[in-house]
Amino acid sequence: MKRRYGIFIIVTIFLVSGIMVGLVNHYYTFPYLYRYLIKREFSVNPKVPVSPTRKYQVRIWYYPFFRNIEGEEEKEFFRELARNVAQIFPNIQLVIREISFREGPLILKEAFSTGEAPDIYLNLENDSLHDRKWQLPLESFLSKEELAGIYVWEQNRGRKGTIWGWPVLIHRQFWLANGAISLPEQGDFFERTAHLPKESLVLNFADPTLLKQLLSLKGLNKLVDENGKLSGPTYSKFEQVFVWLHQLRQKQIFAVPSTTMEDLFLKSFFSEQRVLIGPVNPFLERFLFEQGKAQYNKVYLDQLVEVYTLNIFRQKKYQGDDHTRAVLEVARILAQNHGCRLAEELKLGRPLTQDGYPFPPTAFKRMLEITPDNREFWQETVIPVWLDFWQKGLTPQEVMERLS
Repeated sequence: MKRRYGIFIIVTIFLVSGIMVGLVNHYYTFPYLYRYLIKREFSVNPKVPVSPTRKYQVRIWYYPFFRNIEGEEEKEFFRELARNVAQIFPNIQLVIREISFREGPLILKEAFSTGEAPDIYLNLENDSLHDRKWQLPLESFLSKEELAGIYVWEQNRGRKGTIWGWPVLIHRQFWLANGAISLPEQGDFFERTAHLPKESLVLNFADPTLLKQLLSLKGLNKLVDENGKLSGPTYSKFEQVFVWLHQLRQKQIFAVPSTTMEDLFLKSFFSEQRVLIGPVNPFLERFLFEQGKAQYNKVYLDQLVEVYTLNIFRQKKYQGDDHTRAVLEVARILAQNHGCRLAEELKLGRPLTQDGYPFPPTAFKRMLEITPDNREFWQETVIPVWLDFWQKGLTPQEVMERLS
């Protein structure tokens, strides 16, 4: 009798425990409870829904992606987004702000310092993590299907875990030639460009994307080691890039002197001289097309890509988990319903659908990402040396001495 009573108690405990776990899981996730109760960290409960009775404002910051002087195309794009959001969530109002390509990163940095970052940042660069304090990881808010598509791009960088940006667009990296430039089809990018004729290359070294491209093509996917220094293999890849550029300089492959290259970048493309220019972002390509320069040839940087993302931030004055859910729902509509129009207008691919690309995402190589952990080294050490290489004519040996 006692044995049966003991079994009954044990079974009852398991049943009650199961019911309690089910109830808790209905309103919370266990990762949220662990971070909030055990680790005592800021955490958002992804199970909180959008309140139908509360009025929400969702702030979106964006760059002028259409490069339209009047900005009318972009205004209509966001008016359409607001209409689609209102159909599902009539209590969500969008507050849109345009920031310039030149001043945008500084404006965003200032917003972090004051705790007033936007809710959604339409990030048109490859660096998906900006600030660990205010930026929200997304994996808890996404469905299994959404995660499966996004993880394809994360695994491409050798990791699976925290997702700091919702992939919206993919830009396969290329440089542009203003006419026919014959390059071998076989070999990697460095081997093919070794056959460029004299005075045929103009590089905008003021855009750090150029250095990221070249380092990525050499196989670099992490800037510094745990001590904030260049590891042996990383040091070697930097050296290979600068040696290659120095050889081009010695062979007179550059069409203009490096001291004037930044100023003559676009002028060279519109000249009668056959040149190859880089780097080229989708906004520059659209600008060239609108200027009547429709005849150009793309030279792809192997299978290198940039992935543009939506980044989600919270503010110093936190507006609640339901507000965060409202922000995520707007981001979902923007990414899934309106990303197609952006991709079509800017001639870009869609990360989750692979539109327009003849090989699967795992065949792509995502460009080097600069994270908050190594941003100081990149901005204060790497970039000044990079600029001096061009402006002061440093040798590869002089460059590497300053980087070591």
